[in-house]
This record gives sequence, structure tokens and C-alpha cells, in this order.
Amino acid sequence: MDKKICVVSMSVGKPASMTAAWINNELIMAERTSYPERRRDMELQLLRELREKEEKGFIVLVEEENSF
Repeated sequence: MDKKICVVSMSVGKPASMTAAWINNELIMAERTSYPERRRDMELQLLRELREKEEKGFIVLVEEENSF
């Protein structure tokens, strides 16, 4: 089954996302997006983009380290 994927990494280096497609058992990397390091600026941009990706049928994965 073909899938559209968006992965976000927020705890290693500069926050970034990567889109990819899983087509015919092959992973194809598509687009990398960097986000501002200032948390509030990053959240404003990222939340809007993640909503758009979900509406377009992407599977969205977010990686974040939390030190509670």
C-alpha cells in the first residue's frame, strides 16, 4: 500500500521535517524543511503545516524529547 509520510524531529539539532513516499515497497525522500529555533515561532509555522499534511492524507510522526 502506498503512503505519504511526514516526519518531524525537534530534539536533535535544528528542528526540521522531511516528507517521503512509500511506493511499491520503496521509500522515496522528497522535501526537507527547517524551522526557526525559537520555540514559539517554530510552533506557529509547524502546526499550520502539520494540519495541511494531515488534510492531504499524510501519516505524521513527531519526535520530541521531553525531560519531565
